Amino acid sequence: MSLSPLRFCADTIVRRSPAFHNLPPHALAELDAISVPVEYPGGAILMRQGDRPDCIRVVCHGRVKIYTSSQEGKSLLLKIASEGEVLGLVPAIRGIPYEMTAEASGPCVVDEIQNKDFLTFLFRHKTVCWQALQMVAAENHELLVNARRVALSDSVAGNLAKLLLDWETTIQRTTGSKQFKMLLTHQEIAEMVGTSRETVTRTLLHFRQNRWIRIEGVSMEILQREKMENISI
Repeated sequence: MSLSPLRFCADTIVRRSPAFHNLPPHALAELDAISVPVEYPGGAILMRQGDRPDCIRVVCHGRVKIYTSSQEGKSLLLKIASEGEVLGLVPAIRGIPYEMTAEASGPCVVDEIQNKDFLTFLFRHKTVCWQALQMVAAENHELLVNARRVALSDSVAGNLAKLLLDWETTIQRTTGSKQFKMLLTHQEIAEMVGTSRETVTRTLLHFRQNRWIRIEGVSMEILQREKMENISI
């Protein structure tokens, strides 16, 4: 029997995810047996800050907004999770409430694995334990970079410049290219730097007019890295 498009999507992405991509066939078969693909419409909440954790989720298709909120209702967009990323890993391991909210940014498909089944899987496959540890460390570093960018920047322009520099560095480290795709809308970028969409649009226009950056469609290239660094300090 052939796999449905939903099942095929989930199998393909989960096997490529950094946490599971090099597992032996018998471990992948076990992983398939405990994972369930679930479709969510845009705007749906996959996990909510403060709720008790029930499962980890691997993004198979679409994008997921990850943000944190204060008691006063203020929200800060931390990242946009894409295909292959694992959500809820720290709460599953530590047994603590979700520390962030995950919201579908448009229709998406995620593979869900109940925490009890996933922890048993970790104990049975030590390679996954090591990879999960690396993912937790990477997530901690990313959160630290986001917090430092928001808290220590003296201006919106400096905050936005730091965000673009961070994206460029990530792309260069993985692909060697100086160009990177702007997959976030101006509104999503505004939520990440704590300002309005209009301010982001004006600031990007200022960068372009001064030839600090070049934008062609959804692709961006930083032309004057030193100037961007100077305002991001």
